[in-house]
Amino acid sequence: MLKKKVLFSVLLFSMTAYFICGCGILSGIKNIAAKETPTPEGTVNESPEPDFEPTPEEDVEPISEDEKEYSKMLGDWEYIATISKSDDSEGGTYEYECLVTEDFSPTSSITIRDDDGVYRADYMYSEECYETMFYGAELEYLKEPAYETADNQSWCMLMKNPLVEEDKDTNNVRKISLTDDDRLVVSRVYKSEYDDGTYYRSTEEDIYLRKDSPVLKDKENLGYFETVTVHNAEELLSNIKSNTKIILESGDYNFSNVDPGKINNRYVDFYTDYFLTVRNVYYLCLEAKDGEDVLLSVDDPYSPVLGFVDSKNVVVKNITAGHNVEPGYCSGSVLYFEGGQNFKVEGCNLFGSGTYGIEAYNAYTIDVDRTNIYECTYGLIYLTQCGTCNFRNCRLTDSMEYAMIEVHGNYEINFTNCEFTNNDSTSYDAVSFVELNEDDKVKFSNCKFKNNKYYNFSNYEVVLENCIFDNVQE
Repeated sequence: MLKKKVLFSVLLFSMTAYFICGCGILSGIKNIAAKETPTPEGTVNESPEPDFEPTPEEDVEPISEDEKEYSKMLGDWEYIATISKSDDSEGGTYEYECLVTEDFSPTSSITIRDDDGVYRADYMYSEECYETMFYGAELEYLKEPAYETADNQSWCMLMKNPLVEEDKDTNNVRKISLTDDDRLVVSRVYKSEYDDGTYYRSTEEDIYLRKDSPVLKDKENLGYFETVTVHNAEELLSNIKSNTKIILESGDYNFSNVDPGKINNRYVDFYTDYFLTVRNVYYLCLEAKDGEDVLLSVDDPYSPVLGFVDSKNVVVKNITAGHNVEPGYCSGSVLYFEGGQNFKVEGCNLFGSGTYGIEAYNAYTIDVDRTNIYECTYGLIYLTQCGTCNFRNCRLTDSMEYAMIEVHGNYEINFTNCEFTNNDSTSYDAVSFVELNEDDKVKFSNCKFKNNKYYNFSNYEVVLENCIFDNVQE
């Protein structure tokens, strides 16, 4: 009995399915026939109007120009530098820069990704005292610059802290922008305002390059974001700024011929010290074009040719510098350094009648390599309250009057593979060839001394290691 019921159910289901399918097939055949059966006039019947509205195709919004720009941020980025600038209501300004190659610099990286139309950042920033990490921080597009003087004046992305509800104007908010030369900038603006109307404001920029950028492998030039070629003194002074390599075409760059009123550059100062100084720059290189003869000069016998004050990581390379005056009428040095650190002079010719080839005060770390200093009228080198100063493979010649090397209160002065020739320190019998304080450390290694005149080589003890003295005239 059970088998009969099962067979009957199967049979009933099969017949029902056949009937439904058959109706569908017949209906389809009828429709085809209705469309294709000719009328007596030989025309084809029109299809019946559908009883529903066809679904319109969705309108696809074109990608905006802004979106094209900020989509370039996508990818992996590696930290290279921090640039900090501050000012206050009393007109005070301060700048500081740190490169990833320096001791105690931060480490940081960012990955920016598109998460189904939402831009997100995976962010890590670490330095000695603290670490900040965001994973999947949402980025909000703002059609405004990250701050008033940002390089990108068109737009930025607000990085939302996933752990804290933040107002867009609150201190310590991070905003991300992209520069024309493909640098990612994460900026923070701090501002303190007081009841008396005074304020303090600071802007900090962390700079990133793409992780596959070949620039990351070139540590020597990592701090130069821009390279500029100049042809005369006015162009040179107008282009001096931080993170810049300036290539000088051949010629005489006479700063005395420059009208200070035409130089609108806050890093160049003609007045504070009554001579030309470059102030508060970081990672600046002045370099002669390959094989070209470049002369930096002044007509004023009382001023240095070029001074650098409170600056950091400055390089002067393959350049000749000196005064356009008769010997014996000068009281300004050739290169002058005051404050700051990491000054390099490479492959240069520094000549008198400047008082000294190099004069420095309170400068930490000076490196002079493959440089000739000659025909100076007070001496060769004058250093006061400086840190470590190294002179390598230099020729120091044909200078006269006082001590050839005068150092006071310095940490460490080293001369390696240097040659001292035809220098005269006998104008005053109380002056030695090397004048130093009792606690100063001065060392000569593998140096040659030839045809020099002096009554005493040094007033306090210096270290002489594998040095040669030839034809000393005492």
